[in-house]
This record gives sequence, C-alpha cells and structure tokens, in this order.
Amino acid sequence: MKIYWPGTDITKGDLVAHYEAIAGYLIPHLEGRPVHMHRFPGGIDGKHFYQRHAPAHLPDWIDTVVIESGDDSEHFVMCNNRESLLYLINLGSIDLHPSMARADSPDAPNWSIIDIDAKQSDFKTAVKAAREVGKVLSGISMVSCVKTSGGDGIHIGIPLEPDYSFAQSRMLAETICRVVAMQNSKSTTVERNPSKRGRRVYLDYLQNAKGQTVVAPFVVRPRPGAPVSMPILWDVKTRLKCPLSELV
Repeated sequence: MKIYWPGTDITKGDLVAHYEAIAGYLIPHLEGRPVHMHRFPGGIDGKHFYQRHAPAHLPDWIDTVVIESGDDSEHFVMCNNRESLLYLINLGSIDLHPSMARADSPDAPNWSIIDIDAKQSDFKTAVKAAREVGKVLSGISMVSCVKTSGGDGIHIGIPLEPDYSFAQSRMLAETICRVVAMQNSKSTTVERNPSKRGRRVYLDYLQNAKGQTVVAPFVVRPRPGAPVSMPILWDVKTRLKCPLSELV
C-alpha cells in the first residue's frame, strides 16, 4: 500500500481506515452540501490539485447537484453517506471542503466563518485571538463553534438560519474581526497584505462568499504528521460551551 506521508508509515489504506472510522461524525458536516476535493494521488509530496466540480465519471449512487451561476450552471459532487465518502477518499482526496451553503439554498449560507490565520505568528497567539473573538460573540449573545484548522490556525463558525445572503454573512464576520483587531491591535489585524502584518495574527472574513469553502471538521490535512481539523470547546473565559452536536 502506497505511503501517503513520506518519512512515516501512514499509507493510503490508513487514510481510508480513518475516514471509515469517523464517517458517522463527519458525514453530518458534508451532507447536502457541494464538496470540493483536494486530491493527492501520489501522497502529500506528489502532484496535487483541487477538484471543484464533480468528476466526469461517477457511480450513479453518488449524489450530485447542479447549481446555477450567472448564465452558467455548475455540477458538484455531494458526500451524503459513508460509501460516497470512502469513494472520494479512494480517489486520492485527503481533505474535503464543503460549501458554507446547502445545495437547496446555494445563495443563503448557514455558516459565517472567521479564519484565524497564524502563518506569520504562532499558534499560542492564535488561541488568544480566538478567545477574544469568542468574548465578543458571547457579549452579543451569539452562539459559535470553534475548531482547529489542522494547519496554522483556528476556525470559528457562527451558525445562521439560511435567510441571509453571503454579503450579510461576510458583513457579520468582518464586523467581529474589526472589533477584535481594534481592541487587540498589537497581536491581531485584518490587513490583507501579508507584508504589512508583521507578526500579528490575521483575522480573515473573506471566505464568506459564494463558491468559497472551509475544510470540514474531523478531516485529515495534507501536512507533515497528518494533522486533523478538530472541534474543540470554548473555555470558561469565553463563557461559551459548544457540544459537538451544535457543529452539525
């Protein structure tokens, strides 16, 4: 069986086994949503590509959806059950990226996402920034959920009723980010230009747009050591508790 993480003994078979084991936790985050695949046919050091649209040849038991986009229509794959999940992973997909809107309401997201990016800082500072975001959300009585990105940062999700546009979702996330950045200007920023951020954590609200995705919880990331994007609980400082059931 092919080694997917060079320098380790983690194989494609191990990856498939992981997804089979956690399918019951993962599927609710994918079900009913267009899913983008990040495919690594030869492992993480080989050629890789994002596959936004549904592959040309799929078994008829895998659900797909056609979504109108301007004057065109786009064909997406969905991952609604364990069999579909394992099929997509067997194609070489390591991580899966669902849409923030369900297929039956493609213009109305039910998540607003804040991505706390610590590429130029460190994870400890990202945790502090996440707590500040949590405090602001708690202060306005908004429920939120938090998970590691499986990379350099933290994702905070604010659940929405599918009654709002992506522009409104983005406006919500941007407002929260700007408040936190203003109150913590030495450690956080909303500056888009990396060269102007210094060592500050970047508070990114720009993923809240139609066609954008966020990596699902419980998925493996194509990074050394095979880290996982993992849901976590707010600590007592934010006065918020978010059980895994609320992430669905």
